[in-house]
Order: sequence, then structure tokens, then C-alpha cells
Amino acid sequence: MRIRLFLARSAPYVAVALTTIMVLVIMYRLWKGNLAYPLQHFDGDAILTVYGTKALGEGALLYNNRVGVPFGLDYYNFIGPALVHTAILKGLVSITHNALLAVNIYYLLGFVLISLAAFYVFRQFSLSIPFAFLCAILYAFLPTHISVSYYHFLESEYYLLPLVVLLALRIMAAASPAAPKNSRSAYTRPGSTTRRLLYFAVPTAVLIGESDIYYAFYSMLFIGAATVYAAFRRERRRDSVAGLICFVVIGLSTGIGLLQIELYKIRLGTEPKVLQRTVAQTEVYSLSLADLYLPTPDHPIKKFRDISKRFDASLPIMTNTESKYSNLGLIGVIGFSALLLWPIIRQSRGREDRLMSHLLILTLVGVLFAIIGGFGTLFSLLITPVLRVHARMVFFIAFFALFAFGVLLEKLWRKLPYTSLTGGIRIVFVGVLLFFGLYDQGAWQLHADPVALKAQYKSYDRFIRGIEAQLPSGGEVLQLPYQPFPEMGGPYHMNNYDPLRAYIHSQTVRWSYPAMAGGPRDEWIRELSSEPVPEMLKRAVWAGFRGVYIDRQGYPDAAAAVESRVRAQTHTDPIVSEDGHFSFFSLESYATALKQKTPPQQWRKLTSEVNPHFVVIFPSGVYAPQIAGDEEWRWCKQEGALEIFNTTGRTQKVNFRGTLISATPTKSFVFFRDSQQHFRATATSAGNDFNWTVALKRGANRIDFHTNAPRASDPKDPREMYFRMEDISIRSSSSR
Repeated sequence: MRIRLFLARSAPYVAVALTTIMVLVIMYRLWKGNLAYPLQHFDGDAILTVYGTKALGEGALLYNNRVGVPFGLDYYNFIGPALVHTAILKGLVSITHNALLAVNIYYLLGFVLISLAAFYVFRQFSLSIPFAFLCAILYAFLPTHISVSYYHFLESEYYLLPLVVLLALRIMAAASPAAPKNSRSAYTRPGSTTRRLLYFAVPTAVLIGESDIYYAFYSMLFIGAATVYAAFRRERRRDSVAGLICFVVIGLSTGIGLLQIELYKIRLGTEPKVLQRTVAQTEVYSLSLADLYLPTPDHPIKKFRDISKRFDASLPIMTNTESKYSNLGLIGVIGFSALLLWPIIRQSRGREDRLMSHLLILTLVGVLFAIIGGFGTLFSLLITPVLRVHARMVFFIAFFALFAFGVLLEKLWRKLPYTSLTGGIRIVFVGVLLFFGLYDQGAWQLHADPVALKAQYKSYDRFIRGIEAQLPSGGEVLQLPYQPFPEMGGPYHMNNYDPLRAYIHSQTVRWSYPAMAGGPRDEWIRELSSEPVPEMLKRAVWAGFRGVYIDRQGYPDAAAAVESRVRAQTHTDPIVSEDGHFSFFSLESYATALKQKTPPQQWRKLTSEVNPHFVVIFPSGVYAPQIAGDEEWRWCKQEGALEIFNTTGRTQKVNFRGTLISATPTKSFVFFRDSQQHFRATATSAGNDFNWTVALKRGANRIDFHTNAPRASDPKDPREMYFRMEDISIRSSSSR
């Protein structure tokens, strides 16, 4: 009897999962391709997701010494708290040993989890199985999920959002709609207590807080709104306590994840230009109400696409934002419009009216926050612009809209006369609606040819294998042209993160891209890449590089001039990718010849000076360098700071050396202090050498200074000049 009951309850969920899988098979033509190859065009953030997964599999997510060579990449400067997704991807890549395969499995699994979660919530509010089935499948295949979320991977895993809505509605409900007769959920059973509510609320809050910072924040917004609503209703004040607890738990869960990252940054330093957000970006990337109604740019019907193009032509600045793909689908538009009109069209004050009213409140909260010029922009201005892409609110709004459509459909269906054929007619009707809805949302159209994607991916894989065959394990490759990281497109026809493809396909070689923008590591790579080719190749070899990788799409002449100069210097021909977009020159022979022509002592000196194990920058109190002949110096203010970046990956004892010159004959001192010790150096007008042994942790090390030297007097120079630094150098103590 129990087995029969279990099977009866499980059957609809199995049907939902199988139907979702069937749609995925058709949508991505999975019988033609292979899950180990891209499902859609492989560029932009899709590359970044696979990079992160591969780094996870190699145990190198926070610090990866196979990229950003010769420094390695400190990725903690860019990531947010996403423990749930990180744990799942870590498990999948550990099993599959293939980063792209792991990403694809989780991406497709996300569709199934979304439809199951939505179906569960709809059933908790007594939507019949067919209508709950219809709305759940459509929710999993939203246009923005199909078109955009492969590139914004974390946002594609929105399977926890229906549970958040369930919490919000339960907190708001004065009397929730009755649960299905066979339901044993303590959460929905009449008379559910605050304690039972918390059994469900707290674990959900923890998971959402550790999944995605956008969804965590939006969840707090809706739970907060529901809590305030319940607090003003006498019969629901006890459940407002559950809402408050849930709100706090989401905040704490997210905060703990952020705190771990911030502590890591404090300990190891951060790059100043990473994640630079502005209020203007929030306005551009917010949700357009028109986009909820307008077809997407790749709608399957041409006349609908033309409508979208006309709108884009009128507002070109908004053309390439995520909001362009926020269409709810025709069925979702009906539900959304019904919600907005509900105070006018409602005909009763029964349980459907209460549910629709609560959905309307939540919808208005979401729209007013996320819309262009809405409260999200004010939040960005007054608090922080870190959360800028409020078009992602569409995943909540779409759920409210489809929920409303299901409730209305249920209400209308009950008004029809019952016959013995009613059940069969309803199933056929749902089938027709589902097919039309999926077509309208773009599920049936071929977004990318899987055979072509597979062939292109394998072709590039062969190119990288050819590079690895020419270099020893651990060989370092300089990637041209220079491209900043992150969120910065490359030159000419290069896209965001294109150079990361090389790492994704390789197993043994190390790559120069990426270095976090704004710091000394990025500056070092940029300067090296901008040198004239003869000087660049010499410095690259001295720094340890043994190959040059060129993306021809980054040059207006397809890199013809650069390749010609590299060929002339190295006397070697490149290997070229099958599509002609990439080339590679081995520097092994060139490095050998260069070393043979250089005396051993000079070679050691050159490699020691060029290889940037310790990079010094001057964030405050130090002026730009001045050069006269062979001399180079920097004037300093009365107080300031310098930062030494230790790129070796471990704590190092070094000798901080240089010469200090005061502006007057009076003997004076310069006082240096780091986090653990201080040092006093003498400055004289003739110049005085100093040598201070310092323990540098990995990453940034700040050294503050101040002086008692008198200010230099120069009527023609208004700068605050107190002393000069010359010949500043950092040497490992072991190399003395």
C-alpha cells in the first residue's frame, strides 16, 4: 500500500523530469553532438565558467599558477560566494575529469531541477497536475534561460527561486489554499505552525545565501516584503517571525561567504581596478518593462523579430543588455498582465483572490526595484553599485506570471461543464499549450549547430596539442595581443576571455593570460606585450617564456606584421590553427641561440632582473620617476607608501635596498614600517644606501614611510619634495 502511494505521488514528478529531458534532447540535438563539447556558441562568460571549473578540478581556483604567468592568477579578486554551485561543479569535474562536460551536465540538470521545484510549489497551492505540469515546464525554458544563461552560468541555476516564493507566500497567507488531498507536507497542512515553517525556511535560506549573490539579495527583498506584510496582519504576526529569521539567515549565509573572500583579500591584497561598478551601469543593465512584452531578438517568428529590431533601433544603447531577452513568452505575458489588472478584474474574494493579490504584491516589489530608473538604481547610488544587472529579476517575475496564469486557468476550467471527456480534453489542451509555449519561447529552434560546434572545438584542441608537443611540461607561453581582465573586451575582433581557451584545452603548458587589471602584474604583462618585437622576444625569453601564441583576430591586419617580425627574429615558422585564427611560434631555438651569445654571468643578471618575482608600486606619496642619463629617481612627499607584490606563491625573506637622498645637507631619517616591524634609514644630500630584510607574504605587502627631512625649496617646482629614492630593488635573501 505504501509503495503504491509512493509511486502515485512520484509519477507526476517523474513525468515532469522526463518531459524536461525530452525537450532538452530536442533543443540541443543531443543525439548529434556530445556533452563534452559546447552546447551553444562558446565565448564570453561561458569560457570563464569552464575556466573556473577546470581550475576547481586542479585545486587552483583561488590561486592558479598555470595562468597569468609568470605571476599566477589570484582569482579571489573576482569571485563571489557561490558555495552550492562550486561544490556541485567540484564533484562533477572530479568524476568526469573534463571541465566542459561537468559544466554541461550541471547546466542541463538545472533545467530538470527548475521544473521539478516549480511543479512542487504549484502543487502546494492546489494547481491540478496538468496545469502545474504546463507552467513548470514553461518556467524551466524561459527565453532568457535558453538564450543568455549558458553565458551567465550561475544565473541559469535558479532552481531555488520557487522555494523562496513558496516561503514568501506562506508567510503572507492569512489562509493558504488547501494542499492536495494526498499531501503530507507539514509546511502546507492547515494549522502549520511557525516552528514547522522554520524547518523548511532555514535550510532554504542557507542554500540560497550560498548560491548566488543576486538571487540571495532578491530573496531577501521578497522575504522582507512578505515579513512586513505579515507583521501588519494580526492573524499572521507569528509567521512574520519566521520571515524575519529567514531574512537574517540569508543575509548571514551570504555575508559569511563574502567575509571569507574579503579576509583573503585583506591578507593577500587586491587589484584596484577589479569589479569597478557604476550607477550608470546599473541603469543600463536594469530591467525594461517593454522587454517583458516584446519578443526576443531571436524569436522563431520573423515578424516578431522585426518588432524587436524596430525597438532596438529606437534605443541602440540598450541593444546588447540581458534585458533584451527578458520576454516572458505569450503565456507568461497573459499571466503578468492579469496580475497587474487583478484589482480590476477580480470577481470574488476567495482563496484564488488572496493568492493573486499576494502574487501581485511580490510582482510589484520586483518590478519597482529592478526596472530602469527604479529603486535598484537608488540602491546603487546610495548604498553600492556592485549589484547592477537587475534584468535578472525576470526569473522571479516570470514565476509570478506563470503562477498567475495557472491559477486563472484552473479557475476558468472549473467553470466548464464536467463530462466524461473532460479529463482527456484537458490533457490535450495542456499538450497544445505546452507545444505552443515552448515554440514561442524558442525551445524548438536550433540555436547553434552541435556538429559544427563539436568540429570547431576539436580543431582548436588539436592546435593546443600541437603547441604542447613543442614545449616541455610547464613551458610558458606569452599570449598576444595584450588583453585586460576581467570584463574587458579584447582589441579588434577579440571577445571577453578569448585567451582563456588555451588553458581550457591544455594539460601541461602555462599561459600569460590573465592578470588582474590595475595591478603591477597586469602592468608588467602590458608593457612586455607593447615592446618592439626584437626587445619583447628577448625580455620574454629572459623571463622564462618559450613560446608566443598569437590571436590573429586581435589585429586589423590579421597579425601579418607581428608574425613577420617574430619570424625574422626567431627564424622559425609558426604552427597555425585549422581555421586560421591562431598561430604559435616556439622560442626554444631562439632562446638557446640567445643564451649561447650571452656570457653566463650576464645571462644570470638579465634573467634575475627581468623575471618579476617581486614587483614594486607606489600608491601614495611618491611621484613618477625622473630620468637623466643613466640615473633614475623618484621624489617623495613627507609621508606615503609603497607596495611590494610577492608573486612567488609563498612567503619570502627579501632584502629591500636602495639609496636615499635628502634635499638639504642636514642629516635626516626615513622611517619605514610594514605590518610586523619598522626600520630607520638615513638620508643625506650625497646619498646613503640602505638594506632592510623584510618577510613578504604572498601577494601585496604594504610599507608605509615618513621622514623628518626638511622640504626641498624650488620656486619652479610646486611639488611637496622631501627626499629622493634611487635604485630601489628587491632581492631574495637566499640570492645574496
